[in-house]
Amino acid sequence: MEIPAVFSIPLFLRDPEDLPEGIALFRTGLEQEPPSAGLAAAAEAAFAARLPLAPAEARAVLAEMLSLGQDHAGALLRLAAPDFRPARKDAIREEEAAGLEAFARSGRLDPSPPDMRKALLDSHKILLLAWSLERTLAEARELKAKLRRGEEGLRAVLGGGEGGIYAPPEAPDPGDLPPWRIVLDAALAFVPDKALLFSDDVRVRRDLWAAGMLRPLPGDLAACWRHWPEKLLTGLLLASLPAWRLVGRSFLPADRPWLAREAEMLVVRPGAGRREDGPELRGLGG
Repeated sequence: MEIPAVFSIPLFLRDPEDLPEGIALFRTGLEQEPPSAGLAAAAEAAFAARLPLAPAEARAVLAEMLSLGQDHAGALLRLAAPDFRPARKDAIREEEAAGLEAFARSGRLDPSPPDMRKALLDSHKILLLAWSLERTLAEARELKAKLRRGEEGLRAVLGGGEGGIYAPPEAPDPGDLPPWRIVLDAALAFVPDKALLFSDDVRVRRDLWAAGMLRPLPGDLAACWRHWPEKLLTGLLLASLPAWRLVGRSFLPADRPWLAREAEMLVVRPGAGRREDGPELRGLGG
């Protein structure tokens, strides 16, 4: 049986040792991304080949976006399509009325064809910003840990707490990771056909469970990954639905035909991710 490619979502900076064998990561086209091995390497190469910006262009675009002084999260939300949030019923009716009016004027249902090149570029930019934000938060966590260790040493020497002479510095707030649906919405433009998705992120599991999108993994799919630990396999859930619904859109945008695909995502149940020979599978979000 052919083993399909599987991409981990939504994080970029994952230790391969924390993931099952063969799981690929989203790529940004930046040269500093370490290469993977085996099945993951081929999947990641196929993903990277679809990105519209070459490495030098990607670096320049990311530097330009960050030089504008925009915060990562705000820039991500501005790049995400306006119809990303679920539409209100009255907004849908207004859009239908506007479409009918345009048809009456032009005789065409779609007077302005979608600009898919722009949609692909915006998707690539979102991946660059999400990767940069994740890296920044990882650096902030590392700095916070160093400050905590230094604080403990100084407290031991100088005395601390109430009445002590040492006041600890304010540690930087790591902040929040970008919304996983925005990252996935952008990444699906470049995920190879027939590839599956995988997530051990608590945010993803919580949102999909609340939406009633998860069900037990069918046996024929589980057979593809018999080399994974049995506890992980028996603890996997499956979400299978059109990609535009998975990412939280209210309809399929005309400029994003890749969201018409049927998306299949493997989701790890709580407590099912402990490997037989290593730490529990975990994402930065959980």
